[in-house]
Amino acid sequence: MFSEIYVTDFHTLVQAIQAGAKKILLGAGNLDQAVTVSKGFIAEASKYAHEHQVSVTLIIKAKAQGYVYSDIEAKMMEADIFEAQALGVDAVAIGALTDAGRLDLDLMEQLSASAGGMQVVANFAVDEIQADAQTEAFTWLADHDFDKVMTTNASVLATSDLFYLEVSEQRLTEALSGKTAVITTKI
Repeated sequence: MFSEIYVTDFHTLVQAIQAGAKKILLGAGNLDQAVTVSKGFIAEASKYAHEHQVSVTLIIKAKAQGYVYSDIEAKMMEADIFEAQALGVDAVAIGALTDAGRLDLDLMEQLSASAGGMQVVANFAVDEIQADAQTEAFTWLADHDFDKVMTTNASVLATSDLFYLEVSEQRLTEALSGKTAVITTKI
């Protein structure tokens, strides 16, 4: 199982790493509405995390509500991915849907191509994919080398002061050809 600690500020990042976190997810706001953090935070968080052999995944999201994006929002997210790459981020978490609740394959392909060399993670947009389109979406993600899938459709486990989500749906791991689906939460 992959587990990451979601952090929204540098102080929490330091606490998470001191508590033993090996993977950090950066975002601003509540996890279910997280957006991309500032360039300064990305730079300092990546530097500190890498000094402690901790990987960093950055949420790439142009707005808090929803996963259907305008052309301008798509350009903003693409620019954020290029910045993340320049600042040493290990992975980006992306997700985009159509108005019909299906994976926006064109935008997903554009954003994942922009990540060139970084790992690519499907974000919580997968939770909003229409039921009849889920198998197709997860298959597409696996076929396009997405490394992980973030989902809130999970059961919560507690380990000391850190909480993790564990994916409980068999179809995720099957659709991802044995790759483990992800899970994230706050300290």
